[in-house]
Amino acid sequence: MWDNSTFCCTVASPCRSFLALARGYALVIAQLLRDQHVPSVQQQLNSYNQQQTAPTCQVHYYEQQVTAVAWFAHLKSASDLTELDQLAQGGQRQRQQHGAASIQQQQQALQELHSHQQQASSQLLLETDVLLSGTVDGHLQIHTASGQLLLRQRLMSSAVLDIIVRPYCSGLRSSDASEEVCITFSNALIRINTLDLRSLIRMLQYTQHGNYSAAATVPPLAHLRYEFPAAVGPRVCGLSFGTVSNDLYSLLSSGSSSSAAREPKQQGRQKIAIVTVGKSPCLAAFEAEERPNKSTLAALVGMASSLAVGVAGAASKAAGLGPSLMYHGVKSLMKPLSTWYHNPYSSNNSTASFATSQPIVSYDDAQHLPKPEPLSLTKQLRDDDRILEGLVPAPVGALLVAPDNLGRVLLFEGGSITAVRLWKGYRDAQCGWIMPPPSHPARPLGLMLVLLAPRRQTLEVWLPRSGQRLASKVVDYPCLLLPVGLPCGGFGNDTVMDIWFESCTCATTLVVNLTSGEVWNVMDCLVSG
Repeated sequence: MWDNSTFCCTVASPCRSFLALARGYALVIAQLLRDQHVPSVQQQLNSYNQQQTAPTCQVHYYEQQVTAVAWFAHLKSASDLTELDQLAQGGQRQRQQHGAASIQQQQQALQELHSHQQQASSQLLLETDVLLSGTVDGHLQIHTASGQLLLRQRLMSSAVLDIIVRPYCSGLRSSDASEEVCITFSNALIRINTLDLRSLIRMLQYTQHGNYSAAATVPPLAHLRYEFPAAVGPRVCGLSFGTVSNDLYSLLSSGSSSSAAREPKQQGRQKIAIVTVGKSPCLAAFEAEERPNKSTLAALVGMASSLAVGVAGAASKAAGLGPSLMYHGVKSLMKPLSTWYHNPYSSNNSTASFATSQPIVSYDDAQHLPKPEPLSLTKQLRDDDRILEGLVPAPVGALLVAPDNLGRVLLFEGGSITAVRLWKGYRDAQCGWIMPPPSHPARPLGLMLVLLAPRRQTLEVWLPRSGQRLASKVVDYPCLLLPVGLPCGGFGNDTVMDIWFESCTCATTLVVNLTSGEVWNVMDCLVSG
């Protein structure tokens, strides 16, 4: 029997093709299977016992315990999608060829074509698809989708508690194009600009394809560090929520005749909002000045042009080798994952890979650590008995949901730090979000909140602001919620983002059955009622 306490963190890739779970020194990356005709659970188990199906399951061990994981994916630009255009043209020709066929044959051919287009779209839309993990000794690790360790860099000397990837559509302002990776420690928060992360990943992919001599030229990942005041208790999760809107005084000052002379200063005083949860206070909001940092993009400018060409080619190849897309509503079993759980150190399992991973590039010293940026506490929620145990931002907008140690789930607005709604009776709750795709019947309802109450064995779907419960499902087995977020790179990239919503759906939440390994989509509850 599995227990949700055995895994410190779980996450699914944005294209719903891979599942990552961490426990102790081990990191498991399992490929989600796709199957249009789903047999019963017993039939699938019999199929696995007869070794008719062997899904990919990679198990990697590290010197330090893995404490946090997050998936980082970035979309290509519209100019890089010529292969999708060719695929669409091929689909039109195939429809014309089947014009004289029977209706049944046409439907079968169109289903096969749509399946192929979905799989190809998920592979071609992403420029970057990597897994980020944090360790107990303060290292950030970057892995490929297959689990290869590319980079290991020390950010702090304490444990990484949480990693959140924030795309542009999640934050205070929809016009804010900034996208970040936020890494939380008990006394600090690390911000990484996705532009810096993308450029570093391209360089790492270049070294990954046999150019190991270029590893010495890969610089450390640029980042900003914010240390929390001593009066604030230990934090467990936090994120930068984007730039704060200017107040009335700033707007009036910007319209004066001398505003042109003060423009550089005004830009330098732009504030960013940081929201954290933990203990004493359970909720704390900060503001910090947005300061430009020396980016890895500057390092790329000084590199040879041949290296830049090689990096671009390697990134293009890596994006084209993505995994297949798990179909909407399709369930899959992962027996190798269950086998690993019961006997994690066995070397006789042919469907899993066991190895101690070593990074291509490593920065283990503290010489590259930046000085902490100034941080000011603006708002807080004081409740000595309450500890907020996590923070789950909505994939769109500024809503945040946080479960506590008293069996409550708190929903609040990230901009004003105002409580919107409180749910009681959800001890040990797990939270997630779903955003139905444009073609889904529930699309007009918009953003929905997912609450899993393991002690009541109930999974519920709510409208967050109105408090209306849309669906409820009994889950009489131990399970975990796997958040599936949106990829970065969508700002000003509407064409690619629309294709993504059509082929890979929007943000959702998956449920993994820890007894059987079955994975299903919470959005199925909206269809079945």
